[in-house]
Amino acid sequence: MGNKNGFEPGIRKGVQIYSQHGQRIVVVHPGGYLPSESIQDGQCVLFETKPKADGTRMYWFGLAYQNAYIFVLEVAVPVSIFVVNSWFSARQAMLDSHRGNLDEFNDMQGELPF
Repeated sequence: MGNKNGFEPGIRKGVQIYSQHGQRIVVVHPGGYLPSESIQDGQCVLFETKPKADGTRMYWFGLAYQNAYIFVLEVAVPVSIFVVNSWFSARQAMLDSHRGNLDEFNDMQGELPF
């Protein structure tokens, strides 16, 4: 049994919804369909590509709007689910550093670690 809020790698068809750091993420697997009326502006949507010969699963990573799909990373290429999760973890660390006590996140010179 997988994590009920996390990505479930056993799902390979249709649409999967999971959350990462409070962000709702929709994964559209090959053959899946995402109705435009179910898209919330700015929602993260991953479109899975066909698996590579070695079985690796890759995803187009972007934010969906009613009239656009915006890629999140600098280069628009399919990425692994680990890259997506790492991006959300780094984003959350940045948000946390600006909400809380910055002294806990700063080095001795008062600089942020990124």
